[in-house]
Amino acid sequence: MDEKHGIDCIARAANRGHPTARRMMPFLYDPSRPPLSPAELDAALDAIARQLVLATLDETAGR
Repeated sequence: MDEKHGIDCIARAANRGHPTARRMMPFLYDPSRPPLSPAELDAALDAIARQLVLATLDETAGR
């Protein structure tokens, strides 16, 4: 899958309310984001997803 197609898929998921995709959108559409290799982009998106999961776990554990 190429980057544009991947971003389009994430944008559709964000528009449908997917919380991880919503967190990825500001990063993906940031005009100051430097060009990234596919591996770098995957790592950046994985980091966003990981942050969301860890924040959710922390919030849930704190209840």
